[in-house]
Amino acid sequence: SIDTTSPSSTPLPLLPRHDDTNNPHHYHDHDKKKQKQALPNFHSQINRATKKILSAPTGSLTPPLLLLATKCMHHHSLTPSSSFLTTQILETLIRDHEITPSDDMLLAAITASARRGDAPLAQKLWNELTTDRDVTPHIIVTTSVIEAWCRRGAIGRAEALLRTLERRCRDDAAGRKRECRPNAVTYTSIANAWAQEGEAE
Repeated sequence: SIDTTSPSSTPLPLLPRHDDTNNPHHYHDHDKKKQKQALPNFHSQINRATKKILSAPTGSLTPPLLLLATKCMHHHSLTPSSSFLTTQILETLIRDHEITPSDDMLLAAITASARRGDAPLAQKLWNELTTDRDVTPHIIVTTSVIEAWCRRGAIGRAEALLRTLERRCRDDAAGRKRECRPNAVTYTSIANAWAQEGEAE
């Protein structure tokens, strides 16, 4: 069976205790070794699950498989070598299964697209999440989109997104979007982009 638990929320199993209590690093070293050994197995489970989702017959995805799809998307969005699989899963769910993606799925797809440098797709998904669903992503997600625009040299697009975010946060009278507000990293990304633009000129 495929383990659908998240690696970030559930610690990997640890080795049993040993009698070497004289070495304060004994347990720590064995725990690190055990976790390192478990990672390849976890990655292979994610890859098998991804293949199962992408090859599933039309209309055959059950709620547990959709939950698994979300977990696979998040895993791939943070893995540079397989980030493209995040949007591939998203497209398969929409095209082959007529499934409306969850907010979590869109967040994973935004992150993956931005990391891959596909700023237009990341922006499109960001707009869908914020405009159609009135959900403001965490600032880490939005900053990744801003940085993607900056890497393409489209600093104006990056600044436009920043201004949109600032307006959304100003309208948040109840203060529910503190974790969504621009931070030093956000502003530094644009400042660095302008500095590099000036050097290029």
